[in-house]
Amino acid sequence: MRATRPLALLFFFLVGGTAWGQTSLQAELSHGPDGHVRVRLTNAYTADARAYIVECQYSGPKGVDTIYTVSREGIGGPPYAVWSGKSVLIGCPLTTTRAEVRAVAYDDGKTEGDADSLARIAAERRLEARDVADDIQILQDALTSIGSAPSTMPGNSAPYQKLPSD
Repeated sequence: MRATRPLALLFFFLVGGTAWGQTSLQAELSHGPDGHVRVRLTNAYTADARAYIVECQYSGPKGVDTIYTVSREGIGGPPYAVWSGKSVLIGCPLTTTRAEVRAVAYDDGKTEGDADSLARIAAERRLEARDVADDIQILQDALTSIGSAPSTMPGNSAPYQKLPSD
């Protein structure tokens, strides 16, 4: 019995302390005034949910169960964040029969969900960060080409262009 205790602790650590398939970001189905299904995400955690992946199951063509995925990588900030203690509606098919949060990343660094979905969030965030770095380089090159040398903000080594009103 003692040999299984370290495995149980490792499992608890990897799952993040939540039951399998359960996160502090909950997806709830309800019906709107038009009779169509709405999917509401409610954040019961103490930090904002910055990125998430939700799977919405619905009856697709010819009655085949189909999965629609809603994902927000979180780089853009609000309106993608689900603030702590708040709820938001997300876009799922009108005939959704089940919605499940597969993974979520919170502002304080905590993550919950399955490993594959968390890896997908991480990959998307890395890609977005690279895009931002590329955009900054393009803007710096444009400033250099028009003969305007970028200066730096006090306390920040990143160059910026001074506006006439500065």
